[in-house]
Amino acid sequence: METEPLIITSKRFSRFNLAEHIIVALEETVQNQVGGLNNPDVVLYRQLAIDYANLMVRADQTPLALPWSNVSVSDGIAIANGIELGVGTPNQIFALPPSLSLNNTRIRNKADCGDPVDPACVAANGGVWDNTKSSTFSSSLKARWNGSLPDTGADAYFNDVLDISTTGSIPGLPLVNGPDSVAGSSQAGLPLGVNSSFLSAVAKANLAPSTAFGLWVGDRTWTTPADGKLVIGGYDSSRLEAGSNHSFPIANVTDQVPCPLQVNVTQITFGRGVDEQSLFGQDGGSFTACIDSSSDVFVFPPEVALKLGTITNANSTPSTKTFWYSKNFAPTNQIRVILDDGYSTTFYPDDYVQPYRTSDQSGHLNVYNESLRNLNILDNANDDAAGVQPQLGTVWLKKNYLIVDYEKNEFQIARALQGPATAAEDLVSLCTQTANPASSSSSSSPHQNTTDSVSPTPPNSTNSDSRSSDSHPSPKKSNYTSAINAELHAPSRFELPQPLPEKEATTGLRHEMEAG
Repeated sequence: METEPLIITSKRFSRFNLAEHIIVALEETVQNQVGGLNNPDVVLYRQLAIDYANLMVRADQTPLALPWSNVSVSDGIAIANGIELGVGTPNQIFALPPSLSLNNTRIRNKADCGDPVDPACVAANGGVWDNTKSSTFSSSLKARWNGSLPDTGADAYFNDVLDISTTGSIPGLPLVNGPDSVAGSSQAGLPLGVNSSFLSAVAKANLAPSTAFGLWVGDRTWTTPADGKLVIGGYDSSRLEAGSNHSFPIANVTDQVPCPLQVNVTQITFGRGVDEQSLFGQDGGSFTACIDSSSDVFVFPPEVALKLGTITNANSTPSTKTFWYSKNFAPTNQIRVILDDGYSTTFYPDDYVQPYRTSDQSGHLNVYNESLRNLNILDNANDDAAGVQPQLGTVWLKKNYLIVDYEKNEFQIARALQGPATAAEDLVSLCTQTANPASSSSSSSPHQNTTDSVSPTPPNSTNSDSRSSDSHPSPKKSNYTSAINAELHAPSRFELPQPLPEKEATTGLRHEMEAG
């Protein structure tokens, strides 16, 4: 049989033309086998070479950085906080908050916000959609839709153009119109779940080297506001504290615990020094919490909320499940949340105590009662514990940087450096073999990180207070040599007839890669 000539072009490897050198080196290794380049084993080698070439191109590709900030959406009047997106032709502007549980991009319909459209409703939902204004809108049957299924609670399935950043464009992105609310919160959101059709589309469009991502939610407290950032295909090492990384496995999503990022909380304390006391009951205990950026408050088990309210002499508004206080009687102690591996995060009053704020007609948050304070902690003290799913939301994520790689079945948390960015961003690529859409190999490869990864080095102390830190990790570079060697010697990839010899071509290639 005839085989197509291999043509690989890498704009980023013009000096050494590394991608083409890999193909030549591997073909020279096997060209003397029976059948020459048509031998089935050689065909597999050729595909392996293509995988390497594409992997290397993607490994050197710059991750896609998307600010999480205030954006003027839809009608040009409303302001929403989220990732800026342009949907349809011409663009209708949205600002969607990332959700670590959603798998499809959800936007709200214009009709959901009344007639005439209420700007406050538009702001609360990150923008609203009018399909009659898009020339590229395409409605779809659920059975024929190309998003991630099942997708519950959706009213309509459709596809349209998505524009992100300055140059990125994705035709035919799967989208859904969600219901008014699920579990009491708007379902407009940017999906970062295990089966995210958005992350998959970004990687397949070559806008990012992989579906892995890094996330800092920013700071939306009234004293120290700062924009966040989503990095697809990598993470921003300038935002995290060196050596503070802890690794956790991706969890199975179930009806009981409906989230992929789960941690076991073994202690929550309130107070300082000798006055620090546990918020758990007399029998102690622990609980599983979801990490999700779509929640703006801590959701603790009811017994924890009850004890906190009692200790702080809180007033309560059952209809809104809010702890509140007169300004002079608000809590002044710290709260610590400790995970089962000892990872601890400390929250000071300015992290979880705030004045009463509400959105105006344009979506701006304004203080409407300076004399009162409330907590970013849900008052669910009277709820049935069986119906409460604990959550560590944006309050917790403000202090912690998140790195997620579903291909590796792993996520990591690290202490986030606080405040507005003071150093230039240092984007580090994360590239996984299976994220490469250009590969046509029918063989499955192990889920392994083949460029850079964050080492889960335990911190010197389990107290995560990093209110001020000048510690920055050194810039990291992709290690192409390790990537090739790891794949060449992985027995589960192909059954190699013999180890590849160290020929002059491959040796010289490795020297070039190390020098580059």
